[in-house]
Amino acid sequence: MRKLRQRPPTEGEDRLISFLASLVAEDLSPKTVDGYRQDILAFRRWYRESRGTEIRRETLGTNDLINYSIAPGLRRETSPATVNRRLQALRRFCPWARDCKILKADPSGTIKSVRVTKRGRPQGLEEAEAYALLRVAGESRYGHARRNYGVVQFLLQTGLRINEASALCSADLKLRERTGSVRVRQGKGRKEREVPLNASGRRALRTYLEPRGALPLEASLCMSGRGGPMAVRSIQNLIAQPLKAGLPFGSFSLWKVRRFSNLFGHV
Repeated sequence: MRKLRQRPPTEGEDRLISFLASLVAEDLSPKTVDGYRQDILAFRRWYRESRGTEIRRETLGTNDLINYSIAPGLRRETSPATVNRRLQALRRFCPWARDCKILKADPSGTIKSVRVTKRGRPQGLEEAEAYALLRVAGESRYGHARRNYGVVQFLLQTGLRINEASALCSADLKLRERTGSVRVRQGKGRKEREVPLNASGRRALRTYLEPRGALPLEASLCMSGRGGPMAVRSIQNLIAQPLKAGLPFGSFSLWKVRRFSNLFGHV
């Protein structure tokens, strides 16, 4: 079988790889690094399409960044927050490129962010809606009722993000008679924190965990049917169960469940 010849990286790709390596060295999360990569590539595409040429050391200036920030296509297809994120990527890239002698000067110093409309607080579930969610979780089939009820109650009582709950293991849990807590090792911004467990949260976890017996320290707290950690998507689907069951809760809309799911899920 004939081997395919790999295309050597271009000069622009080499520079992007070096820039991303500098972000990794600063201990930025992989998700943040990948976001910067996509944002820089988006700017390069816009520059190539609008200028008919690749970015040049001598020509890139402040006006290019201003024109990019107000480009009709960018404003129409993305939110102000996304525009600001893309501008922030350029604010990180341009000083680095200047220091590496790739650019003559940093053109991003005077670029202002787009005004973002202040949003209100996320709308939470009402008491009846939370009970409906717990009831449906407790009626799950295939022997998952105890687990699903415990996971939903745990999220309701702690406010953890779904990806944080999915990553928990037995070693992260402290469960006593009158107190309890969970240790989130890598939360948003890679920050570690300890979250207290109230009586409802402790009771739900005990009901779920006691039949599993003594757990190894590395055992997943939220375990899938195959023995590994529950995937983020599986927990999100669990939260959406009342809608799938067709429960007629007027304010229990798809939008609200998605807001609830996103509140715990992203980051």
